Amino acid sequence: MLTSRDNACSAIMSTDMDFADWLILMMNKKGWTQSELARRSRLPRQVINNYVNRKRIKPDDDSLNKIASALEISPAIVFRAAGKLPKETEDVDEVDQFIHLLKQFPPEVRKEIIEELEWKLSRLKSKKKAERGKRPAQTLLNVP
Repeated sequence: MLTSRDNACSAIMSTDMDFADWLILMMNKKGWTQSELARRSRLPRQVINNYVNRKRIKPDDDSLNKIASALEISPAIVFRAAGKLPKETEDVDEVDQFIHLLKQFPPEVRKEIIEELEWKLSRLKSKKKAERGKRPAQTLLNVP
């Protein structure tokens, strides 16, 4: 299940947020400094500093992939934040993140996850159908 931590990158990003703001937000959510992100992404700290301070506006694809890997999120989300892909709705980022996570499992585990999702969806549909079938109790007498 995607948690708010997993998809925070997309849920909070507003249309007027630039890559520097987004990157700062993500570092804050993780509790990371620029040095920590640099270490985890294997990028020089000065590169991260240049992005954060808007000295380098257009990040290169390799750096974006390394940042995505360090943040453990789908590269598509990072590319969108950097303006290299069109902005999408929150749902698209959640789907990208789900697929990114799912691909990290071996095929047999992926199949189990999909079966679990299908089961949960069928239960949800059954609950909704049952709720639609219920009618409000009718009173025979109007007692004030």
